[in-house]
Amino acid sequence: MHVIQIGPFTIDGLLLLCVLAFTLAMVWAIYQDKKHKQRVEPLFWYALLFSLLVGRLVFVGQFWSAYQKNPTEIINIRDGGFSWLGALLVYALAMGFVWLRRRGLWGRFMQLTMVWVVVIGLGLFWLQPWKSPTQNWFASPHLRMLQPLAPDKVQHQQLDHYAGQPAVINLWATWCPPCRREMPVLQAAQEQYPDVHFIFVNQGERAAEITAYLGDQKLQLDNLWLDPQALSGQLIDSKGLPSTLFLNEKGEIVSTRLGELSAATLQSHLDAIRIQK
Repeated sequence: MHVIQIGPFTIDGLLLLCVLAFTLAMVWAIYQDKKHKQRVEPLFWYALLFSLLVGRLVFVGQFWSAYQKNPTEIINIRDGGFSWLGALLVYALAMGFVWLRRRGLWGRFMQLTMVWVVVIGLGLFWLQPWKSPTQNWFASPHLRMLQPLAPDKVQHQQLDHYAGQPAVINLWATWCPPCRREMPVLQAAQEQYPDVHFIFVNQGERAAEITAYLGDQKLQLDNLWLDPQALSGQLIDSKGLPSTLFLNEKGEIVSTRLGELSAATLQSHLDAIRIQK
């Protein structure tokens, strides 16, 4: 999970990287405007904002069924639903259009693009998002320290029983507002996707607190486990809650999500791990 902690705040590393690249590109655009007296900066803004809008709309279109029940979620960009490929293609087309209309700006746009490429390229090398999946999560020694919330209601007393098919590991706590908001989404998903194990690992709370919360909220969650020392969060270097891990059938972490999941974002991650079956 590539996140950066700044005081009490946690920021997705790739998002911070893009903001940094954009800031540097804008500084370069302003410098070029003053030096060559060409209005590159406004064109850069228009192309960027339009491509970001398209990137969001492409994602919404891909998972429209998840947004139909609650269309207001379309503007909830906190869910992280975004098509980077769609945004980049639109940005490239916008650059090409400007070049055809005003050929003298082509060199300036290429310089701005190089700023993006260098900054994001170096950042991706640092974040290493292409690294191979981790080892089998179900083979981690820390699992022996976890306990089922209600031992009398589970058939298997060890988490490694869930290995062998895709799984979603949700690290959560009752005091965490985003955790509370995403619970109904996860509950609906565990009913909709019987071929995926949904495992809820509470971080550092007592069984009585958790049971009371589930009763108050009328939540019916399967596979509830206690992690008194928050070892699961330490294992993946989690900087906050909720943290959700998406595992393939080999128990390898394919992707992670820090923060609240919407139905569409959850579906996008589930599609990826179910394809790998």
